[in-house]
Amino acid sequence: GEPSGRAPLKAGQWKLEWSPTRQLLPTPGCPLRCLLPLHSSQDDSFKGACDHNGVITDLEPDILECEVKWALESITTNKASGGDGIPVELFQILKDDAVKVLHSICQQIWKTQQWPQDWKRSVFIPIPKKGNAKECSNYRTIALISHASKVMLKILQARLQQYMNHELSDVQSGFRKGRGTRDQIANIRWIMEKAREFQKNIYFCFIDYAKAFDCVDYNKLWKILKEMGIPDHLTCLLRNLYADQEATVRTGHGTTDWFQIGKGIHQGCILSPCLFNFCVEYIMRNAGLEET
Repeated sequence: GEPSGRAPLKAGQWKLEWSPTRQLLPTPGCPLRCLLPLHSSQDDSFKGACDHNGVITDLEPDILECEVKWALESITTNKASGGDGIPVELFQILKDDAVKVLHSICQQIWKTQQWPQDWKRSVFIPIPKKGNAKECSNYRTIALISHASKVMLKILQARLQQYMNHELSDVQSGFRKGRGTRDQIANIRWIMEKAREFQKNIYFCFIDYAKAFDCVDYNKLWKILKEMGIPDHLTCLLRNLYADQEATVRTGHGTTDWFQIGKGIHQGCILSPCLFNFCVEYIMRNAGLEET
């Protein structure tokens, strides 16, 4: 039977509790607590581009079957399934039949901007980091999502890529193809050598964003995308993907009920690095650090 009151139910050190709505949720102190919704409403910045049903009418070019085939083939195999339990290998075995079905679903989402609820669900797995395993702060989480949804996400990422390449500064190397830490280490070394040669002082500032992905506010993200020139159609798809999204926490001691998420971009989601880069670019521009 259900426990009475709000008595905590411990799953290892990941505490779960019964909320007033009788949901089993992460308790205060759990790293996932910050993802619970602080507000349920999103602003109406894009209402002017929508029809009376809230659907964007000025659409980007349709999704092609070849895009679906490319996206499906590029998904890494031997990965854990999301909440639907369907492995990506099943789609890859079905080949053209799977491509046709997924193309139909993706095209329907593209036109209506409405996502299947299963594609908006994540299964969070807590992974211990260094330090005391009894402390919740010493865990990071990975999010398992539906493999079918990754097809649509990869296509959406490819459509966003051209805008990201145009808007991001050349000095931004994080989460960008063909760039890595070796390049930046080489740049730092070159700067240090030149500073020593000309006897100049140099100063380095290393910034670590605490819970970077988890701290992204949705309404601010949509405004940033609009400022970066992202088409309303693509932004509406992203808004509806994150609207009413749900998650559950799975540990060796059990699984929580599904609960709504109101903040943060997903750890492990294909789109998250791209979206976070837009946020960082906006921060750097407003900090007056953009190259002039």
